[in-house]
Amino acid sequence: MILDLFSPSQVLNLAATDVRTVSGNDAGVDVRGLKGIGIVTLDIAAGTGTTPTCSVNIQDSPDGSTGWSNIVGATFVLATTAARFEALPLDIDSIRGWIRARWVITGTTPSYYFSVNGIFRRM
Repeated sequence: MILDLFSPSQVLNLAATDVRTVSGNDAGVDVRGLKGIGIVTLDIAAGTGTTPTCSVNIQDSPDGSTGWSNIVGATFVLATTAARFEALPLDIDSIRGWIRARWVITGTTPSYYFSVNGIFRRM
C-alpha cells in the first residue's frame, strides 16, 4: 500500500485552495524534520481570462526568509485553460531546510483556482 511508504507521514499545505489572479508565493514550511523522497502535488482548475497562464514551482531556502531559489525538477507543467492534477517527486534530503510554492500568473484578467500540497516522511 502506497501510504505505508509514507508512514509516519507529514502532509504539508504549500498553497491553500484558493482563487488567485496575480503572481505570489506561500510563506514557506520548515522541512528539517522530514526525510527521503516525497511528493508535491498541484491540483488546478482551468484558467479563465484572455490567454491565461500559471507557472507553479517549488523553491527552497536555508532559513525560510532569504535565499529562495527554484528546486531543479520541481516545476509543474505550465497551466493554461485545462484543469489537471500533477504530482512530482521531491528528495527532501537535498532541500536546504525550507520549501514554498511560487506561482507566476499572466494574461488579461487571469484567474486560477488551485492548491499545492506535499507528503513526506517524518524522521
